[in-house]
Amino acid sequence: AAAVQAWMEARGAMFQMQATNARGDAVRLAAKAAREGWPVVVAVGGDGTINEVVNGLLHAEDEGVALPTLGIVPAGSGNDFVKVLGLYRQPFERVMDVLWRATPREVDVGCANGRYFLNGLGWGFDGFVAEEVYRIRRLRGFAAYLWAVLKVLPRYPTARVRMWLDERHPVERDITMVAVTNGPCYGGGFWICPHARVDDGWLDVALADAMRPWHLLPLLPRVMRGTHVHHPRVAFDRAREVVLQSDRPLPSQVDGELLGTNLEEIRVRVFPRRLAVLADNFEQSTTN
Repeated sequence: AAAVQAWMEARGAMFQMQATNARGDAVRLAAKAAREGWPVVVAVGGDGTINEVVNGLLHAEDEGVALPTLGIVPAGSGNDFVKVLGLYRQPFERVMDVLWRATPREVDVGCANGRYFLNGLGWGFDGFVAEEVYRIRRLRGFAAYLWAVLKVLPRYPTARVRMWLDERHPVERDITMVAVTNGPCYGGGFWICPHARVDDGWLDVALADAMRPWHLLPLLPRVMRGTHVHHPRVAFDRAREVVLQSDRPLPSQVDGELLGTNLEEIRVRVFPRRLAVLADNFEQSTTN
């Protein structure tokens, strides 16, 4: 944050810096900035911070406030969303130059049970992992996610899920997890739906059949490379609206943040090109 402030001051920019101290602060501060009429709001942090800022901005817009453009300075441990903006592992000066000069690009936004997201939602195994990540204090990013995966792996329960995609007949099957994504990657480097685009007006859906740990474990490295798309126990589809119902309460996460710990139904929809983001170009690559 200090480097951002120094960079902006050196160029005589008009800006305000606001620090967050707890979960939910970025939601409140972003909504406040939108109501005050700031044309650009910059999130300095990782995917969780970005998620909160997006929710603050869009909830303010729902109240009739003009929607600011979103800028991002990646400073988190996962930084998955910026992988499609051409900002991943870029030097600080390069990132700031994009914020200063780039033309806004419109991206889709997902919404699950009233919570907006940019990357994606995971329900089932992914939700149990997110719960475990919340308990980890000494690890961050991919390392924390991987450690949580290894802890959950021996004991996760499967569930019977019914899924509606748009107006089609429901699909019912026993699953390990369901992911509904806007972008291709989350979890600090897991390319869940590697062909997803953030500006195509669609949600991408990945459904992993019920598997025992010894089946799931060899699949994880393939998900990290995005090469699991032809795996016989993983199915992919697309929709604009998705309804999920389970025979048992399951935890769920959006952009790495817990959506709920005991959900039996999730309703997801996409808002095409709802948000303008400062980026040079969209990169659709499974190389991280």
